[in-house]
Amino acid sequence: MAVLNTMKTGRIMNRFTKDMATIDDMLPLVLFDQIQLTLIVLGAIFTVSIMRPYIFIAAIPLAFIFVVLRKYFLRTGEQLKLLEAEARSPIFSHLIISLKGLWTIRAFGRQTYFETLFHKALNTHTATWFHYLATLRWFLFRCDMIFVLFFTAAAFIAVGTNKDKPGEVGIIVALAMLILGTFQWAVITSITVDGLMRSVDRVFRFIDLPSEEPLPGKSGGKGGSDLVIDNPHAQDCWPNRGQMDVQGLTVKYTEAGRAVLKDISFSVEGGQSVGLLGRTGSGKSTLLSALLRLASTDGEISIDGVSWSSVSLHTWRKAFGVVPQRVFILTGTFRMNLDPHGRYSDDELWSVAEEVLRKTLKQAFSGCTVILSEHRVEPLLECQSFLMIEDSSMKSYDSIQKLLNETSHLKQAMSPADRLRLFPTLHRLNSSKRTAPPTTKISSLPEEAEDDVHDTRL
Repeated sequence: MAVLNTMKTGRIMNRFTKDMATIDDMLPLVLFDQIQLTLIVLGAIFTVSIMRPYIFIAAIPLAFIFVVLRKYFLRTGEQLKLLEAEARSPIFSHLIISLKGLWTIRAFGRQTYFETLFHKALNTHTATWFHYLATLRWFLFRCDMIFVLFFTAAAFIAVGTNKDKPGEVGIIVALAMLILGTFQWAVITSITVDGLMRSVDRVFRFIDLPSEEPLPGKSGGKGGSDLVIDNPHAQDCWPNRGQMDVQGLTVKYTEAGRAVLKDISFSVEGGQSVGLLGRTGSGKSTLLSALLRLASTDGEISIDGVSWSSVSLHTWRKAFGVVPQRVFILTGTFRMNLDPHGRYSDDELWSVAEEVLRKTLKQAFSGCTVILSEHRVEPLLECQSFLMIEDSSMKSYDSIQKLLNETSHLKQAMSPADRLRLFPTLHRLNSSKRTAPPTTKISSLPEEAEDDVHDTRL
């Protein structure tokens, strides 16, 4: 997974779209054309050489010059084709990013900026492609010059060595003219095949990527069969309680990269609901990747006393179930799937969705250990404890009251009206602890105004 974490989306799309289409559709046809045209050219050259052996002697230095020119061209042409392939990937990446964030781009009025970025990527690709075509024309022009020399030599040798056999002269000239029509096309197809083979090379690089741990009982690939020893305690009844212990966990997306989470430790009791909190990009998704062993990790994680290093990868992942935030099986917006006729308001749809989510978490996952990462406060009220990720470290809280008292980010994200609606008991306790104002004028201020002063939001 480290390779996929560092590789751009456009490059991956390029391998499975452009390169695979090239291998399946274009390469077989062009390779067949190359074999056919090469046989025609070689057959014509050998025919005229048998009729006039001096023509073969004249063709040897010209063939040597052609091989040198082709080698010189391919050295440059391969590099230009690689640049063209690399310049094509940003176009795919930009299109994917733009289509995913189309509403955000339109909301902020950044259409012109993204159009400029697309035109810049397109111009870069066009420039590299133009350089390749110019280099190809340079090579083909010199191939035509080589053929003109060959045709001239063949004509002079045929006429000069003629012994009252005008028919042989006509055959030699006709075959030389045949080479004129097929030689350049044979050269173009040979260069095209060499360029298309770069797609095969790039796909084989994907095949040669290091794979995850194979399934038990299956061959490990290049290294032969791998020995996987499962913990005898991790059977069908595991996990039965769902108690998770994390000690000294450090997570990196690559082995040489920086640590996203550093030396975090926490425990989750079996059957408990835990709220996972943190800013955008703090490492909540990274923690999930670490639990599923999708990233480079150091430390120890155990579930019901079974360490993740004592079981196979697939056995460990069977202990987890993931409910993603983004829906993949539905087409269109969330509103269109819930209310295709537009009969209800956004507030009504959100209240129904939250109610269904709460019932699902209570009923379907009542016997499971739940780690909930949610950006809305209402679903977090069902959690018994909380984990806050901040600055690559983690803090644990036994209740949401302690979380609100010790963290300012969550309070800044909530308005005083929301806190009064969601936590009326906590609001009354805080109000009763306030000391009386020293003067009558200040004490006459309403309580809501005092909250507004102390709870300035970002």
